[in-house]
Amino acid sequence: MTNSLVYPRGALFEQVGMVLRARLCRYRHLAPQVRHFEFELVEGTLDFQPGQHVGVVGESENGLVVRPYSIASPPGGSRFELCVRKVPGGLFSEQLFLLEPGHEILITPPRGSLQLRFPVRRVLFIATGTAVAPFRSMLLAPEMWQLEPEVTLLFGARAENELFYKDEFEKLASEHPQFRYVPVLSRPSASWPGRRGWVQDHIAEVLGQQTDWDVYLCGWPEMIRQAREKLRQLGIREERVYDENTAVPYRGATGLPNDG
Repeated sequence: MTNSLVYPRGALFEQVGMVLRARLCRYRHLAPQVRHFEFELVEGTLDFQPGQHVGVVGESENGLVVRPYSIASPPGGSRFELCVRKVPGGLFSEQLFLLEPGHEILITPPRGSLQLRFPVRRVLFIATGTAVAPFRSMLLAPEMWQLEPEVTLLFGARAENELFYKDEFEKLASEHPQFRYVPVLSRPSASWPGRRGWVQDHIAEVLGQQTDWDVYLCGWPEMIRQAREKLRQLGIREERVYDENTAVPYRGATGLPNDG
């Protein structure tokens, strides 16, 4: 898995530092192979910025493995939430899907550079699949709306049943008139009335004539590459386009799709 690092047994604490214990409170199904997990630290509180991720610690034949998962909930207290797709043969997702309430996992503290830049101005979030998780964290954070910014979520999925958190995003749009929720499906049913195709092909439509956007990307690397190129062509300055380029211990974990 390209987004994971393996540590020899005994070296994890030297390389990562503190490891925390978290207990599963509950989970719910978002799609047949996707679950929303709610965890609580066994001790203490979890301090993080909206958009960051935790590392879930697992064990493989070669040693301990740390796999990053974007936090899907806003900061506050000892609880945090994850959105995970089960991948056949995936070391972590299959283990997580075996968990029942009361079971515990080990995590490393939150980190990551995919964070809101303040002041929040005109913002476009572009996500695919379970990589919408960090944007849910941002959108549910109270500080997101303090200045009543113009915010658009351009969310790509395969089919209607993979529009994760659809009801929540539609509720946000009803509460904040300046928020737009724009779903795009690549494999819709014949009855789907909305946008079709790849999410990056709808960027120009969403941006309109404005170029003063802060754009946040999370999803598969090819989507991020194409989206960056389209944004450049549309006049969005590179320094105002953000994705996850994470430092140690998750080097190379661009986009952090919560799969595997």
